[in-house]
Amino acid sequence: KATADASTTTTKDEAAALVRDDDAAEDGFSYVQFAKSYPFANNLLIAATKTAAADLLAQTVIAQTPITEIDLQRSFLFCVFGALYLGAFQYLYQVQVFKKLFDVDKFTQQ
Repeated sequence: KATADASTTTTKDEAAALVRDDDAAEDGFSYVQFAKSYPFANNLLIAATKTAAADLLAQTVIAQTPITEIDLQRSFLFCVFGALYLGAFQYLYQVQVFKKLFDVDKFTQQ
């Protein structure tokens, strides 16, 4: 019985957190609200940012290139690759195609 009460409390706390996130959107920018409203754009931004950051890390740490000599064209190409392949294609493939192939709603409601 104590376990059931704890899980009920957690569920109520999670619901309260979601309400707070929705209220934050009214006051200003809310990342959670943005991610829920625009999942595709959110995925593009995340993929482009992390790919560009990985390239900058590779240039500065692994290749030991000084910041002033970073190959910006290379970084831009990695950013575009991240947005198009990792962001757009992977999102459409993994979210849209898998949704049609598998019963995603049944799986996520377990």
